[in-house]
Amino acid sequence: MLNTVSKIRGQVKATGYPQTEGLLGDCMLKYGKELGEDSTFGNALIEVGESMKLMAEVKDSLDINVKQTFIDPLQLLQDKDLKEIGHHLKKLEGRRLDYDYKKKRVGKIPDEEVRQAVEKFEESKELAERSMFNFLENDVIVKENDLSSFEDVYFFIHACQTHLQTPGVWTGISCSHHSSLSVLAMGCRVCYSLLTHPAAHQVPW
Repeated sequence: MLNTVSKIRGQVKATGYPQTEGLLGDCMLKYGKELGEDSTFGNALIEVGESMKLMAEVKDSLDINVKQTFIDPLQLLQDKDLKEIGHHLKKLEGRRLDYDYKKKRVGKIPDEEVRQAVEKFEESKELAERSMFNFLENDVIVKENDLSSFEDVYFFIHACQTHLQTPGVWTGISCSHHSSLSVLAMGCRVCYSLLTHPAAHQVPW
């Protein structure tokens, strides 16, 4: 996954997350080629291996989608918005303690110091309230959109599984191609096609 992200961002190629389908695909391609073109089983391994590699690409895309549309926004929420609110609350608490201390010393300290303590406390109180209000008002829509994107990713998985269970998917495949390996390869390619061309399969997302 990291490898694919690096490619998208134009960064130096890094070691990506090894998808199981990708590893299996590499293995099948390797030994399928070793068996040679004259081997029916070897050709079947190559066919499925290529399809498994496509499925690894699909899972990479899903991983990146979840990270960019759900995990990253949540991380930003924690690093920016919640951190800012915490800063204002901490500052408010400090000024409250200062105001309480000076309020108890009225008559012993200049009135100007008490007045300034009150003003600073009210200022921090307003900033803290405003930051929390903005968080609740503005981020609700953002969080709903992020959750919707997250839901879309898993809807794809369900749609893919449902599509593979539809009898019409296998229409046109000759009986001679009904080996378990060929059917598996076809299923992988259908899933890949669903992701890359959803409109052609009438997948509503």
